[in-house]
Amino acid sequence: MTDPAGGWIPLAEEEFFLLWWANQPRELPVPLGVRHFGAVPADRAELVEACSDTLSARGLGTVRDPEPRLAALLRVLAAPTMSVQLLLEYPTGAGQALAVVDGERGVLATRLGADVHLAPIRGTALAPAAAGLLPASPAAPGRAANVRVADYQAACLAGREDGAEAFLAVLRSAGVREPEARTVHRAVAGRYGGGHLGATGRDRRRAATTVTWLDTDEGRYLARGRDGWLVVTPADQARVAEAVAELVQEAHRG
Repeated sequence: MTDPAGGWIPLAEEEFFLLWWANQPRELPVPLGVRHFGAVPADRAELVEACSDTLSARGLGTVRDPEPRLAALLRVLAAPTMSVQLLLEYPTGAGQALAVVDGERGVLATRLGADVHLAPIRGTALAPAAAGLLPASPAAPGRAANVRVADYQAACLAGREDGAEAFLAVLRSAGVREPEARTVHRAVAGRYGGGHLGATGRDRRRAATTVTWLDTDEGRYLARGRDGWLVVTPADQARVAEAVAELVQEAHRG
């Protein structure tokens, strides 16, 4: 989750928490999972002083008076009209991220371990910016597959007990064609990392569709679930951006 073009503002987790506490009346962005610091007033006062020193040394102002660009990013992050949430899970570790917009302005926010990074984006670039937070990967091979969730769950149970052929046999018996069954199996059995996407609009209206990406040695798949069906498709970054745009439209409609 890095931007090769630069523009990120790096913050320690405690710096971000204190900046938010001192400058924003709203709750912390839950999807980032940032911890609270300085439960005791005396401890918090010491942290404010220490973090103000580290922020100032980097030209970012202080906890109570952040540099204008940083303050503007915090304001957009506090009251977006649309947000995309990402949860990433890889062998190297887990991460959380938000891509939000408010009119013409937008912000990317990521948390990896104890580090938070913020960067500005255009308000019109929400979907591609969110998709760009995923690690680079080509589309995996295979064709799109449509499977009933109940059949998929039964196949997973059979596969855990008796292996790949049992997984495929359940899908075949449910009427899933062989190429589609193998797409689903490659996505599930070959997954080494991936994550989840969600979108939330005004008044906390959330998209009902669930979107998961699965990274394998052969490439990336998207899995979208809605109304009892699971759709698994090979996906490059452009296809991920399309899926994000669809989530955003769904959340916008409420």
